[in-house]
Amino acid sequence: RSRPLSGLSILIRSMSTFCPPWPAAADVEIATTKPFVFKVDDHASQDAEPEGPGPSILARVLNWLRVLIGSMIVFLPEFGPRGWHAPIGMLRRLFGCAYFRGEKNASGPWEYVAEVFHAGFTKNWPHNNGRAQLCVFHHSDRVVDAWGDSLPAVDETYDADSLQAIFSNSKTVSAITIAKLVDSGLLDYDEKVCKYWPEFAQGGKEAVTVSDALCHDAGVPWLDELIPVHLTLGRDHQDELAARIAKQPRVWEHGDRVYHAVTQGPLLNELVRRVDPQKRNLAHYFRDELAAPLGLNIYFGLADPSSAAAAERLVTSYEPSALWSWFNMWLPFLAFRCYLGRDQYMTLDAIKSRYDPTLPFQKAVHPVDDEEVKVKANFLNSETMVASLGFADARSLAKLGAVVTNGGVVDGMRILRQSTVRQMLSDVSFKTDVIFGDAIMGWTKGGLCASACTSAGVAPAAGAHAFVDR
Repeated sequence: RSRPLSGLSILIRSMSTFCPPWPAAADVEIATTKPFVFKVDDHASQDAEPEGPGPSILARVLNWLRVLIGSMIVFLPEFGPRGWHAPIGMLRRLFGCAYFRGEKNASGPWEYVAEVFHAGFTKNWPHNNGRAQLCVFHHSDRVVDAWGDSLPAVDETYDADSLQAIFSNSKTVSAITIAKLVDSGLLDYDEKVCKYWPEFAQGGKEAVTVSDALCHDAGVPWLDELIPVHLTLGRDHQDELAARIAKQPRVWEHGDRVYHAVTQGPLLNELVRRVDPQKRNLAHYFRDELAAPLGLNIYFGLADPSSAAAAERLVTSYEPSALWSWFNMWLPFLAFRCYLGRDQYMTLDAIKSRYDPTLPFQKAVHPVDDEEVKVKANFLNSETMVASLGFADARSLAKLGAVVTNGGVVDGMRILRQSTVRQMLSDVSFKTDVIFGDAIMGWTKGGLCASACTSAGVAPAAGAHAFVDR
């Protein structure tokens, strides 16, 4: 609010961090004449008279008690990675001696950002139990570099160089990789996918463009049959996986937005293989053309021997047991109608649909026969899952984002032409996403997430970085 910002790239990745939901903006004006110009004005909501008498004092007190008790239950003994160390950590917080490790480096006015970030680990009880990294680039300068760890008795190896699974943030990495191919003249956002991959035209997909694939408008968020997990591992089965994607008929009408949580990965992977003169897949193309020149610690797959050192820095948590989930997540919600101590939009629907594989959301999130996906060796070897299973640290992701916000240049290196960046950020389209109910999903022509927000102000998808250019 104090002054405009230019070329700002922010990336926050958290590790087992429980944070309260951000408040919904009261009035958002989206100006599409320039890419990523968002104006938020919440004065109207602050000055407006509330409708009706509002809840009674008794109702407010009961609601406060409900949220407080729900918060306490969540942090009772965990049957997960930390075992019985969780209640010890809670007691330490109550007596003012909470466990915390971390570092922060910031310059000038950005020091306040780093201080607020660290305060989240020590002053935001009980939502301060986790690990996270924060990195901010302003133009080509790294102005904030911080990390924190408040998980006691796990290990003390977590720091700014630790790698974490970035899941749908991988979509941004893939989108910038595709932009590099557009910049090289090998791809065109407005060209049909079947020009580069003729077999993809099967099943009514002949009109799908490269931009449609990036904007989740390709119509194949899942396949009619589950993908065998072995097809997603390594590089030996890429042809067979691509053939399954190609012959799959559209499952949604052209023009409807359906979040391709997982299938966007093998689709874009095959597109890169078809146009790259060296026939590299997306992971290898990204490593050679972007990661190596920029010195980025971003990986798709960590099973290769050349990635052994990086794999040792991976600190990703895996899905907790069903017992842990019921004891610490579903039980508090069912008892007090709050989730992790706060009211959470759509939580009850999530509980009901968790084990219903027929729902569109479950089909999109689980298109792979994933009984063996949770095996760590498979988790690290899913090289074709470039939309959902990357590994990175915040420094590298923020630096890659700075390529976009700084007009294609970072560290004095021209990575993308400015015209390519403008094209990538143009034509922001907003549509209601079928998968997320009332969620409005906005994507640029080049596949960067412009907004992902429900009417309750909850972001349903993880693929949104913070890009601010005004």
